[in-house]
Order: sequence, then structure tokens, then C-alpha cells
Amino acid sequence: MTDAKQSLYHELLALSERETIRQLDTALGRFVEEASAKGGAGACAQDSAQREAWVHLLVQIVSARLSRGEISLHLNELSAASGSYLLQAIADCVWLKNEDSPQGRRADQGGQAEEINMAALLQATPLVLYNKQIYLRRFWQLEMEVNQQLQELEESKRLRVITGPPGSGKTTRLKTLIEEKLVTNPSLRVALAAPTGKAVHRLQQVLPGQANISTLHRLLGIGGQRSLASMIRQANAQPLAFDLIVVDEASMVGLELARALLNSLLPRAELLLVGDANQLPSVEPGQVFASLCKRIGADAIEYLKTQYRFKLNSAIGLLATSIQSHNIQEPLSTADVFSYVATPLDKTVQSITIESTTDTRLVEQVAEGRLQLITMATAMATAMRGEPWVRGADGVITRDGQDLSLQTALIDLLDRLDDAMVLTPFREGPRGSIALNGLFQRALHRRGLLASAAGYTTGLPVICIANDYDLDLMNGSLGVVVGDMCLFNSSNGPRLIALQQCPSLEPALALTVHKAQGSEFNNLIFLLAESSGNPLSVPLVYTAVTRARNTLMLVATQT
Repeated sequence: MTDAKQSLYHELLALSERETIRQLDTALGRFVEEASAKGGAGACAQDSAQREAWVHLLVQIVSARLSRGEISLHLNELSAASGSYLLQAIADCVWLKNEDSPQGRRADQGGQAEEINMAALLQATPLVLYNKQIYLRRFWQLEMEVNQQLQELEESKRLRVITGPPGSGKTTRLKTLIEEKLVTNPSLRVALAAPTGKAVHRLQQVLPGQANISTLHRLLGIGGQRSLASMIRQANAQPLAFDLIVVDEASMVGLELARALLNSLLPRAELLLVGDANQLPSVEPGQVFASLCKRIGADAIEYLKTQYRFKLNSAIGLLATSIQSHNIQEPLSTADVFSYVATPLDKTVQSITIESTTDTRLVEQVAEGRLQLITMATAMATAMRGEPWVRGADGVITRDGQDLSLQTALIDLLDRLDDAMVLTPFREGPRGSIALNGLFQRALHRRGLLASAAGYTTGLPVICIANDYDLDLMNGSLGVVVGDMCLFNSSNGPRLIALQQCPSLEPALALTVHKAQGSEFNNLIFLLAESSGNPLSVPLVYTAVTRARNTLMLVATQT
């Protein structure tokens, strides 16, 4: 193996070790590697008779990144020498086509949309090199299609973007824009959508008179257990009968969903996208919103910079700013994050290191943060025991059809859900949300706060992980167990639902950062958990710390 090839192999190996490699990624890498080694179809000009181990790693990395929303490997992630060798090695490969020509390419500062060569698309090479990035062909085609459609909307003055950090007034600005348009055209047909139930509920609160507010999936008619791609093909059969479609939390929309939305627009319909380009992208492949914000013309985008959730010179604001200054291409270490914690007069941000997640300090913080929620839920469950209650046609919950005091009490209880939260980057593993919820529930039971160490017991916060439109519950909605019922917020206010009727639920003493997008909590604990396959990143840490409203505790673990 030549020195250049050996360097490329070791650099790709290091990148691979930072990914979570699935069986699918390994299988695809092996398939292309074996094709490359056979010569003829699938071979490279260099060393076609030799098994190319670096090919396997390259394909495996690009495939693995899809699981965390990324769709390419940028050549800038390699050294200049390794990148140069890679370009030479793939020059004549039939498993990878170089689409990186200057013709029709859009410059970084603007320009014309990429003209997609449809004849070239018929050459079904599994990988594509374009703009110094290596993609799986399907996702390159998808990105090109979405970008071209967005560019056409922008050129026809039918696309507008509002972006800014959390708490910068994006939803309020959105409300003003809609009101202005309705004054000009009272018959304007408006639909508002968001990727999550939490964001939908916020829109319903800000725009109580707006009838057409739903999840983006429901707006597009996507549901069921089939693959997203197959559902989208069926959903695109009819365009949406709206003149203006607004999508909040647009950073959470992936390529497949974006294409479905764009394909559903009427010929003259306008699209307004609202979100934070610096937050975590969609869990589905593609960073549509962040990419759009970098290239869209200045007259089509509005940047909101004033921070209302916390002051920019507060400890939380300074930390968020410092994290954004970190090189986004480089992973963050726990030491990096701790070094960014400023030491102003206020003590709203603290950082501690613990031996494990069973550390008493962590458990005590969770118990303190959830004490009021559990106390209020327990008192309500006792008071409601045996009492008849009904929900009127207007959605108001009453006792014996008359007592509105219960309505107020339910609202107060729901407000306590935002008192505290523990966030972690992971769902699985000893520091993932599943394990943490079990650990915290057992600990709160030992302290006498929860009646049971497992199962759905009074006072336990829960999260809905499936949509149920009949019950007006959305994936991502937070609730709390009250006796044999569960309390959620709905479009008609507080809603008590029998536990056996609820869709899929999970405990919510701890959430992943992805699940917390669109939410904010008075007191937040962020577990700085990292591994070789799941390093911390700028968008992840930025999204986590900006969920905090009043206080933030950063927790590093030694194990």
C-alpha cells in the first residue's frame, strides 16, 4: 500500500470510528468494495485487481451519516494529500460519477439554480462527487431537486424565510405577517404546520383564531406504518388548496418531507419557512433549512437577533454565543464546553463532573425539579377520586358539568411540566434517555415521591411518541399521569385521557435533545455524554443549552 493510500485509509478509519455504523452501512461498503476489486464494471483505474479497503470505509461513512441527518462526506474533512489521492483514485470509477463541473453550478454568493442533467442521472452509479462532497446518488438527486424547487420559488417571489435564535420572537413575527396579509386579502387561504405536536400547540396558542393548524405530516396526508417515501408518493396526488403555507420549526424538516411539501404547492402558492438555522437538523436525511439560509437572497430572508428568552450577556447567552463560535466541522469535547462557561456575576450556568449517572447530586436535582409537579398531580388525583367530570363541546373540563375550578387547576399542573428537564444526546445506552428515565423513576420512588418504581404512576411526566388525531395528541406532546388518567394540552385546552386509551407513551424525566426541540424549560440539566461513535457537535450542544430559560447545569460523567 502506497503512503498516500495508507494515509487516506487511516483518515477514513478515524472518521468511521466517530460514526454509529449499522449493518446496512457495512453491507453497502462491502458490496462496493468487492465490485471495485473485481475489475471491469465497478473498478477504479488504479489498483483494479487489488481489494480496496478504503473504498469500504468511504461508502460506509457516507451511508452511516444518513442515520443522523447528514448526507455527504466533504473532502475538506481529509488532508490535502489524502483528498488529492482520492480524486485521482476515483477518476475512472464506474461506482462513482464526478458531477462536480463548473457548468451550471451555483456560486456560494448566489447565482442561478443548478441545471440538473437528466441524462446523467440515468447513469446509476451508487455514489456521486459534487461540489467537493461525496453522496449516495439517491440523496444527491433529492437535494438537487429540492434546491432547484426552492430557487424557483425564490425567483418568483413566493418564498420567504424568518430565522433567529430561540426566544427571538419568530412566532410573534409570523403572526404579524399573517395578519398583514389577511388585511390585504381577507379571502387568503392560510395553512400553518410544524413537524412536532409541541410546535403545533404553540402555534395554536399564538394564533387561536386560525383554523388550519396541524402537523406537517397531517397537512400532507402522510400517516401509517409504511415508509416515508411511499407515503409521500401517495400524498402528492393532489395539491394543497391553500394560498399561503407556513412551516414553523423548519430546521426539523428533512429532504423527503421538503420535497413532498414543495410538490404539493399550487402554482401560485407562497411558502413561509420559520426556524433557527443553528439548531439540530432533522433526524431524517438532509439539512434543508440551514442550507437554504446560507444561499437565499437577502430580500427573501429576515434575521431576528434580539433575544427575549435570556439576555445575551447572561451566562446562558454567553455560552450559546461561544458554542456558535466553535468550528462547526470539528466535534466538541466536554472540556471545550466547560471552557466556554463564562463566570459572570450571575450563577445561572453551573458545571459539575460526576462518577456516574447514579451520583446523588444529579438525582437530587431531578427530585427537586419535579417535586412540585408530583405534589400537585398527587393532590389532584386524590381530589378527583370518585368525582364525576365531563368535557363539554367547547373542550372545557368541568366537574358535574359546572365546576370550572378544575380547568384552572389542570392548566396550573401542565405549566409545571416546564419547571425542569434532563437532556441527553442519546436514546440508547447507559446514558441514554431510556436508561435515565428508569434510573430516575426508581430513585424518586425510593425517596417516596413516586408511588411506583416502574410503570405509569401519578406525578410521572410522560411524552407521547405517536400521533393520535382522534384524541388530539401529537408525537412529542408532554403530559403527566394523574391517577388512572393522563393530562395533556390539546388544541381545546387541558385534556384528561384514560391511560388505556393513550397512544404510545414513554416516561419524560429525561429526553433526548432531538425530542426537546421547540421546548424550553425553567431549569435544565444537560448531560454531556459522548462516545467515539457519537461525539458532541455544535448544533447538538447549542440546541440543548438554548432550551434553558432560567438555569442550566452541565453535567459530565466519568463513566
